[in-house]
Parts: sequence; structure tokens; C-alpha cells
Amino acid sequence: MSDAVRIEVQLPWILAALTSKIQGVLKTKAEESLHTVGRWRKRFVSGRVDGLFDESRPGALRTIGDDEIAETIRRTLETMPADATHWSLRSMAKTVGLAPSTIHRIEKDA
Repeated sequence: MSDAVRIEVQLPWILAALTSKIQGVLKTKAEESLHTVGRWRKRFVSGRVDGLFDESRPGALRTIGDDEIAETIRRTLETMPADATHWSLRSMAKTVGLAPSTIHRIEKDA
């Protein structure tokens, strides 16, 4: 879920929680638990809207660089495979030597 969509979902519940003394009403209206709505409210009170954005989390470092990503995108847009009319994830992955899931992530983020 993108940050903008997340804020759009969270903000009405946070505002309702800030103005309502009865949080039980919120639970019956939302799919979110009271704990989740309470966490959102605390983050909103301490940091306003900026407090609702997710903080970056640790994870594995990228194993492919920007140049390789750009080359994959360029190849996808400007070339065609010899035996097909367009690239599939698998055919592009085989051609550039990356996993199909990596090609999918590159195309999704492009």
C-alpha cells in the first residue's frame, strides 16, 4: 500500500479516535483492531501527518545497481525477443541473467 493510500485509510480513524471517548465504536466500524487504531493515534499526536509514514526498515542490500536496472528497462522497451512479439518476465530474466521475480520488481517500480 502506498503512503498516500495508507494515510487516506488511517486519517479518518485517527480523527474519530481523537474526538471520540468511546473507542469501542471504532472497532465495530473498522477492520482495524483497537490496538492498530491506538498506535496510529499516538503516531499522529506525536508527529502529525508525518508521523503516519512508515520509517525505513533494515533489509538486504540491493545486489543489482542502477545501471543494470536502467539497461533492463531500456532492453524491455526498445528491443524484441527473436521468437516472440514481446518480452515475458521469464524470457527477459533468462536474457539478462536475473531472476523473474527481480524483473517483475524492476518493472513494477519503473
